[in-house]
Amino acid sequence: MGLVGGLLYFRQQTQKLQNLDTSQPLTLGLQTPYDGLILNSNVLTVKGTTLPNSVVVFYTETDENSVESDANGNFAGTINLQGGINTLVVTAFSEIGEEKTQVVDVVYEEAEQADNTPSESSVQGVQIAKKPENNPASTKKQDKQAIVGNIDEVTTDSLIVIDKKGKIKVKTNLDQETPIIGQDKNQLKIKDLKTKDRTAIVTEEGIATKSPRLKKALKVYQKEATYSAQLKRRAVQGIIIILNKPLITLAHQTQRERHFNILTNDDTEYKVKNVAISSFADLKLGDRIMAVGDIDEIGNITAKRIHLIPGKAIGIFKKLPVATESAQLSPSPISTVSASPSPLASASATPSPSILPVSPSPLASEF
Repeated sequence: MGLVGGLLYFRQQTQKLQNLDTSQPLTLGLQTPYDGLILNSNVLTVKGTTLPNSVVVFYTETDENSVESDANGNFAGTINLQGGINTLVVTAFSEIGEEKTQVVDVVYEEAEQADNTPSESSVQGVQIAKKPENNPASTKKQDKQAIVGNIDEVTTDSLIVIDKKGKIKVKTNLDQETPIIGQDKNQLKIKDLKTKDRTAIVTEEGIATKSPRLKKALKVYQKEATYSAQLKRRAVQGIIIILNKPLITLAHQTQRERHFNILTNDDTEYKVKNVAISSFADLKLGDRIMAVGDIDEIGNITAKRIHLIPGKAIGIFKKLPVATESAQLSPSPISTVSASPSPLASASATPSPSILPVSPSPLASEF
């Protein structure tokens, strides 16, 4: 679609949708997984509920997936895990540009790691959760889980862990024989643990409780604080205003000052409803998409996955002025999710025309 066609399309939709904003508030509920879930399978099932026909993206440090909820708002999909602690981010997007996110930590205990854990018969209550079944009842929090949090204090024989909300502290006993598994699957010593490190602790009770009483640690999984803080994955959504392969520039659906530079490559996966094999060629100006990928030091996102969001982009037509034929064709520098935006090194020197006027704007916030 050319610039004139894009302008005409936007004007038509403006007239149709001026008074249309009857959508329900966005919700996001997770049936599985829950925080601290321990699995002996590297395939995690993610299930939950949100608004009907909404795009939901979920990703960890090493994998990503996206699905659409059904007419009842139910969604389900799978994602691959790496050994140890995996931080899972689940985000739902609504037709009016709202976003809801939940973050949980799950543990994949590989076979060689499981061999070092006392058996269920020798320790009452310790349970390694099986791969979730189709029966929703099997995903309730009656299953056992690890204590997940950040280290507040380390001694020669104990850990004090504070939960992710910074409210509840739990003390656990451990000794030199307690298996401590690092983020790279390496075996650690107590002295290797540091304050603020993210940990998942399997205790004698095998379940995370709010009781402050002392618990015996059977196994500790660790992720360094610096590593956790540098999780360079982001999921963003917006309207395509520049489409010039490999560059896509998005304008947030309702917040005009938020723009995102998306870089694509041969490894980028595309998902378009009712299209078996989709690609960059299936995208067009004015489309609303979700992109998830790695963010670099200057704020550009290299997309691992792009999902075309179906339906009308309700809200943008009332909140963003429609361009005129005299609108600026070469956009001003576009702010990114970086704290110090810089020009794109790999973008074309002459980007395609914009269907919306783009002006210098405040920095976009990070996801």
